[in-house]
Amino acid sequence: MLLKSSICKSQSRGSCVTWRKKKIIFLLSFLLILLFILNIKLLDNLDGPTCLLNDSQLSFGTKCYQSNSSHPLSQNFKMKRVIHDLFQTKNRIVNQIRSQELVCNRPNFDLKHDTVKYAFKKMGRLNCSSERLFYLTPVGVLKLNKTVLKNRKLKKCKYVGIERVNDDYSTYTETLTKTEEPFDLKIEHDFIRVQCFLATDEDKKDDTNSKQTDNEASHFHEIQDSRLFYKNNGKPDLHADSVPKIKDGNFKDSLNNSTNDTHIDVQFILREEIKRQKPKDRFINDEVMNQAQRLTSFGGVHVSFLNISQGENVSLLMDEKEDDEYSKEITQNDDYYRWNMDMSDTLADFDQFFVQVSPKKDVLKEATSSVIGLNVLIFGLDSMSHLAWQRKLPKTYSYLKDSLGSVILNGYNIVGDATTAALIPMLTGKTETELPDVRKKAMRSGPVDQFPLIWKDFRHRGYVTLFAEDEPSIGAFNLRLNGFANQPTDHYMRHFWQALWDSEIRHESQRYCTGPDPHHKFLLQYTQDFFIKYKNIPKFAFVFGSELTHWDNNPGEFMDEDFKKFLHRMKVSGLLGNTVLIVMADHGARYSRVRKTVQGKMEERLPFMSLLFPDWFKTKYPQQIKNLIQNSNRLATPFDIHETLLDILYLGRERSINGKNKRGISLLKEIPHNRTCASAHIDIHWCTCLQQVELQTTDTYVLQSANKLIWLINELLIPVHKFCATLNIKKIIQAYLLVPNEKVLRFIKTADEDNRVANFSRDINLDVAHFQLTVETAPNNGLYEATVQVNMTKGLYSITGDISRINMYGDQPACIQDMYPDLRKYCYCLKGQDKKEKF
Repeated sequence: MLLKSSICKSQSRGSCVTWRKKKIIFLLSFLLILLFILNIKLLDNLDGPTCLLNDSQLSFGTKCYQSNSSHPLSQNFKMKRVIHDLFQTKNRIVNQIRSQELVCNRPNFDLKHDTVKYAFKKMGRLNCSSERLFYLTPVGVLKLNKTVLKNRKLKKCKYVGIERVNDDYSTYTETLTKTEEPFDLKIEHDFIRVQCFLATDEDKKDDTNSKQTDNEASHFHEIQDSRLFYKNNGKPDLHADSVPKIKDGNFKDSLNNSTNDTHIDVQFILREEIKRQKPKDRFINDEVMNQAQRLTSFGGVHVSFLNISQGENVSLLMDEKEDDEYSKEITQNDDYYRWNMDMSDTLADFDQFFVQVSPKKDVLKEATSSVIGLNVLIFGLDSMSHLAWQRKLPKTYSYLKDSLGSVILNGYNIVGDATTAALIPMLTGKTETELPDVRKKAMRSGPVDQFPLIWKDFRHRGYVTLFAEDEPSIGAFNLRLNGFANQPTDHYMRHFWQALWDSEIRHESQRYCTGPDPHHKFLLQYTQDFFIKYKNIPKFAFVFGSELTHWDNNPGEFMDEDFKKFLHRMKVSGLLGNTVLIVMADHGARYSRVRKTVQGKMEERLPFMSLLFPDWFKTKYPQQIKNLIQNSNRLATPFDIHETLLDILYLGRERSINGKNKRGISLLKEIPHNRTCASAHIDIHWCTCLQQVELQTTDTYVLQSANKLIWLINELLIPVHKFCATLNIKKIIQAYLLVPNEKVLRFIKTADEDNRVANFSRDINLDVAHFQLTVETAPNNGLYEATVQVNMTKGLYSITGDISRINMYGDQPACIQDMYPDLRKYCYCLKGQDKKEKF
């Protein structure tokens, strides 16, 4: 202070003021530098808990960094420091990552970890308790099991085949009724239904006076959906050429001369059309009658119309129980109209469905046994992760792995959300957006027939083809998409499930059963019979089961023993001797509480996938099998399965035969050990190779990302804003910074014309960051997961990939679900909206 006073006294007043200013600036600069150093130390000490390791036993090899939005450093700088720390060579964990940086590191799962074990439970036995009156022999003969009758006597049995109209309609063939023995019957049809009625005491008296065999030409129409689609210029293909006969050598000659006329259940069609109307508009109007009239405007259809009037309410048609009274009067002012159908309005004492493969003459003529090729059988289950398969189908898993020697892919990664995003790349080699628009909500969308499905290639090469899936309400190509206009394969199972699904016997049976038969056995029997009946002809079969595992993995264990036996029968009978067997799933569980855990998120992205090649192929092509085994621990996708199928179809083909499709690599060729999600075309939202850094939910980037997510959801809801509530953020549940490996972060571009040599920078490029959020919304209490991309330089936010809803929405979107199925996971119908369609 003395020095300062003496200096100021010896100098002018202006010089003293200047010196003071310089001193203040110096002190402020020193304090800022000190603060900067202290904050760097704080960041270096952010050694938060190893949340991924502790919470879910996932060995990611990273620390769980906790971010603080009130931190004085900029958000951008914090993120760069977190990433920088991740790759510090002096850090032991980062050293481990660097030593494996060229490998896609996936989590090491705990099969019975505490975070997921509560979601899985032991199921009891599946008891389909009804009596089995008939059984179907391997040669297609329905045999009566008389021991079931005991002292009872049959009055009559009705036999009917199930036929396809289109993907929304199934129909029955003409009914054959037998009133006396023998009730055994030779069947030349894929799908059969048999209804038998016991004789009453009064029937037995009448039977002494008259005995005869009726050949009743009746027909009733089963409809799975209220949407009407037709082929052949708007007319259902219901003529005799498309209806295989039900034959029996003991039948009267009159059977051969029976009419080929087709009978349509107009009552059911009108009932479905009326359902589409608003409650106040449910009356017989011109539009409804025109729908029925179009069905009667071509030859061979008989409908009895009496005087028809309009305007009166027809609530009588709207019986929710959908009773089967096919002779009904409905008053319309002073007039009425009546439908007369000769199906019984009483429930049969015995009601059974049967499946078999009846070889088609035209298929046998076109198919060829001269092709020296491998058969292909792909059998998939819905929503089963690699671990879920081990939990719920342990016998099948063990048999595949230990007895058959199947190669199981540990790095099989999904490329999109839900079933279609898994199956379309596998069956076409493309994503849905690269193909013609076939969505139901699109104005000018067409049928799925336009897709270049792989079974078309096999059919062109002389293969006989089959596509079978259960649960018609959630069909892979029918839930969101328009389905097929023409039957897609030589043998197709959808119409069987439609008829079964609408039958009264199914509704009265134990869940997962119809009468005495578990549903999954229909799939297994149909598949096995396909391989038996076309034994010496090359075959391609794609089979997919959803009912047991789609909503809950636990019922999947009902299938375990039967699936194992099916595989064993296929093996011992020699049916696998020339067959590539692919047993797989589309994705892991997308619902239930386990989906909210870190392990559950990873399991959804890693479904089960296994491949088995016949022994002769292993001997003849040892290098290809070596590549397959090596690839079992490398990153693989549905695009690779597609390339593998092409290699199977064109043995010895060169890659150029399918063009430069870099995202797909045949499993019979070596997949690079340094393959990344980017090179495999896996969206970052679905990539299991990523390192995850947990952030606080109050972080600025997290809050901005959540706001962007909700904004986009509400933008998607604009077309239905009059019916659906605007969503708001209720809670941010989890937030992660997704960290690719160092090579991805340092990548600039390829340096050569062949795109083989990568050019990397010396520094980590963090101009773009990705944040994975789990958000709860109001008022629908929806849980959504999405990845938000942030341009760290410009501060721009965008959603990458799909937005997933990870809890069930139930009937929340009932007011728009038919017209806008893609918006079901977002819509929460406003109060006062009717549950029926409003459009």
